[in-house]
This record gives sequence, structure tokens and C-alpha cells, in this order.
Amino acid sequence: MTLEFRKLKGEDLSLDLFKSFNRDQEVKKCWRRCEGQWVLKDIAFKESWNKEDYLKLLDDLRHTLENHGVLVGVFDQNDLVAFASLEGQYMGQVKRYLQMSYLIISKAYRSKGIGRKLFNILTMEAALKAADALYISSHSSQETKAFYDAMGCQDVEEINQRLYDIEPYDCHLEYNLDGALTFQVCPSVYFDQLSQLRWDFTLADRNIDELDLDHPSFIQECQGFFSQGHSQDTWSHWVVIVNDEVVSSISVNHIRKVPKPTLFMDEYAYVTNVYTKPEFRQRGLASRLMDHILTWAKERNFELMIVWPSRPAVNYYKKVGFKEQNDLMELVLREDA
Repeated sequence: MTLEFRKLKGEDLSLDLFKSFNRDQEVKKCWRRCEGQWVLKDIAFKESWNKEDYLKLLDDLRHTLENHGVLVGVFDQNDLVAFASLEGQYMGQVKRYLQMSYLIISKAYRSKGIGRKLFNILTMEAALKAADALYISSHSSQETKAFYDAMGCQDVEEINQRLYDIEPYDCHLEYNLDGALTFQVCPSVYFDQLSQLRWDFTLADRNIDELDLDHPSFIQECQGFFSQGHSQDTWSHWVVIVNDEVVSSISVNHIRKVPKPTLFMDEYAYVTNVYTKPEFRQRGLASRLMDHILTWAKERNFELMIVWPSRPAVNYYKKVGFKEQNDLMELVLREDA
């Protein structure tokens, strides 16, 4: 199943967008707050939306976008199968909260990891907006709260009275954004994800079914390569991590120059393996990651950095300081390279 995650705009919003969406949810147990403690109670009902509910949803989502919020949709072919929204206005007297106002998945697409992916995307969006925490007024069903508990959410420290008055039986939660979005050299514990990212990068836009490829062997080989480069200090693999998910990478090869009588040790850096997962693009992650790399490269005292960019990427590299040089020559020795 290949799904497309993309940001939605106001012109995307219409009843037709939800023509195949199924909100139905069979609820058997719900959480209730009793004397300061969460108690799971037998409260059974069927959650379902009618046309009026979808019209209200459309009004809510338009308001979100008009107030600098974010709306992300997940599509299977042309059908919307999940969506999530982040409000653009800060809340709270002490913390800077941004509200995750919706995270809903169509019935047939639940329990497939889509919710976690959407949660991570909105976590990234909120962190980039310098929020301290997400505010979540969650459905009180056993399954919904279990999801947010698994994501690391906790009872909110600062109740928003307006949201509480609207949904007093909701579970009002928060997710602390401290450390949720990091730019760093990849720790070895993430080499498996970095290897998968490399697989996705090199096979993007290709029909894998037509290729005779050994995925487990590739992941093993790639992990060994990353481990060796790390231990020998010949490679630094920089990554963006959102809630333990590696979403973007840039690899830097440290190339030692032949010693000179006047300078025994000198290096230059080769930049390669630049890739961001499609659903995390257009947020400036690679640019921010490159900023970290440039600071580190100067501290390490590399002589220079080189890159062989694709044509579409040339302007980006120029913006961060790279210059086109005409003194490079190459000799292709294998046509399959």
C-alpha cells in the first residue's frame, strides 16, 4: 500500500474530499475523570458522522488554515483516508501550546501506523514553530487514549477552559516537545532506519517488483558500512529525528589529503546521500540540517566541501555558499555506475 501524505490548502476543502471517508467507530469503553483519577467505564456507542458533521468539520478546517495552522491529508490514490490538523494560534499562560485539533483515520486504514506518522508530522510542525507542547483534546474511548498514551502524551498541566467547556468528557492531554525534533550525527541505534532511508532514496520512482533485490542483505550491508565509517571516523551521517523516527539524512565523507611538509593532516568533505522522506518535505528540514553540518565542518577545520548535485538542487547549494567550479574532470569507467 503506497500512501501519499500532503499538506492541504483551503481550495482542497469540500464535501467531495470526504466522499470515501468512513469515520465509524464502535466504542465499548471510555475513560472518565473521577476524583482526580482516570477510570475506565463501560460506555458503549457508535461514533459516526453525517453530512452536518462533515460541514462543521469543513468550517473547522478552514478556520485552522485561515489562522496559519497546518492540515495534512493522507491519500490512497485519490481517496482521503486520514487527516490531522495543527492550530496556528498559541494557547496557555505558562506553556506555549499548539493544539492538535484533529487526527482521524478512516475505518479500513486504522492500525497500520498512519496515526503515528501523522502525529510525528504535526510534532515536527509544532517544534518548528517553537511551541513547548502539543495540546490534545482527545476522544475518551479506550482505543484513542491508548494511542496517545503510547505516543507519550500525559495529562495536560494547564487546562484550556474553552476546549474543556466544548468537550468536558474528552481526555485533555499534552505532548512535551522538548527533544522531539533533533538535528544530529546519527547514533548507531538508528543505523537500521538510516539503511532503510538509503533503500528508499535509491529506489525512489522505480518499480521494485521488477527488480531482483535482497532487502534484508542490503540493510545488513548498509548497517555494516555505517558502523565502519563511524568507528574509523571517515563518515558522519547527519540526520533529522522526529520522535525516534529518522526522517531526513545528509552523509559527509571525510577525505584525508596526502600530507604536505607544511601540513601533515588536512581533510575535505564530500556531501552525499541527501534525502528527506516525502511526507516531511517542504518544511526546510534539509536546509536546517545543512546549517548544523556547516557549523560542524568549520569547527572540524575541513579545507572545503564538495557536492555533485542534481540539476534541480544546484540553486539550493548556491544559497548555502557552494560555488560552481569548472576545473573538475571525470572519467566514467562503468556505464552502470
